[in-house]
Amino acid sequence: MATTGIVNGTAFGVYIGTSNSLIGFGTSCSVSITHSPRNTTTSVSGGYTSRMAGTLDWEISCDAMVAMTTASATAFYQMFSTYLDSRSVLYIKFKTTESGDKYFVGYAVMTSMSMEAPNEQSTTMSVSFAAAGPLTLGTV
Repeated sequence: MATTGIVNGTAFGVYIGTSNSLIGFGTSCSVSITHSPRNTTTSVSGGYTSRMAGTLDWEISCDAMVAMTTASATAFYQMFSTYLDSRSVLYIKFKTTESGDKYFVGYAVMTSMSMEAPNEQSTTMSVSFAAAGPLTLGTV
């Protein structure tokens, strides 16, 4: 676990599959968890909105530098092939590599992917995933 209690963002990565192929590291990555409560307002609620638990949702996204001879490029093309072949559900982890740290894991579908290669600039990639089931916690 991080010794200072504060975790530098460069420690996080997004991993695909049970083999833990790193697809985004050091540039940026994010996990977003949302809850959409259902409205239960009635005529006896005194004019106030009343709510109960509703649906849960989550998304994971990442941006990464691409070096064509490294795992980031391989993962990008692997995701593209998987998307074209079957549009399958992928196993995704949002985690650090520090022993004892918690991480998020779940099955997701890829919602977008892009690669940018500007003239005389570094090539970058972006990929986003949306929930295809629950998001759970694990421990590194």
